[in-house]
Amino acid sequence: MRGKWAVTLLLLALQSLEAKPFVLLQQRMLWDINGEDMCFRQRGPENWIEPVNYVEGSIYLRLAVLSKPSSKPVFVQMCLFQKGWQVENCADGITFSDEGVYIAKLECRPIDFWKKGGVSLDFSAPFSHVCFAVKENDCEGRLMLYSNCGEACYQKDDLELHMPMEVHATVIVVEKGESFEVPETWSDFPDSSGAKSR
Repeated sequence: MRGKWAVTLLLLALQSLEAKPFVLLQQRMLWDINGEDMCFRQRGPENWIEPVNYVEGSIYLRLAVLSKPSSKPVFVQMCLFQKGWQVENCADGITFSDEGVYIAKLECRPIDFWKKGGVSLDFSAPFSHVCFAVKENDCEGRLMLYSNCGEACYQKDDLELHMPMEVHATVIVVEKGESFEVPETWSDFPDSSGAKSR
């Protein structure tokens, strides 16, 4: 409950006129084998280059995993798309096995995200889609989906034992050169990049 109130207060604070960080996402999501609730609407500025430079800034990810049917390790990362699904850039992410709160300052700046086919997003233009990719074990693992992902789909027949997961996700984007003011109620926030659970 404390974490929920902390996120709510943080959202209100960042929506003030003077706030430079912005909340890209604060949403409760149900991640299932169909992947229908893994994408969300872009919030905040559509241009990440100017007048504020977010593309060379930092991203903070908080996942409150409310329910997870097994202890199978999963890796969660955020991916941005343009031109429909053609241009895809993905951040690093968080690995976890059980329910709990996981927080990380992502190591990659948006400009340094992994680029499918080496093609970068146009960060001066809006994204077509913003989605979470949930993979088994680590970044190189297969997507925890059975369809619409080709060879990247999960190959075993036990996916229903590990999905769905209910998650409250928060993504905060901070401009270049600025630090993120961590609320006191986020007492388990790591001092450096990485994930922490409680």
